[in-house]
Amino acid sequence: IQERAWTSPIWYVPTP
Repeated sequence: IQERAWTSPIWYVPTP
């Protein structure tokens, strides 16, 4: 999910 964090909503901590 981390790798999709930035492309997904803010429900997870977005990582550039």
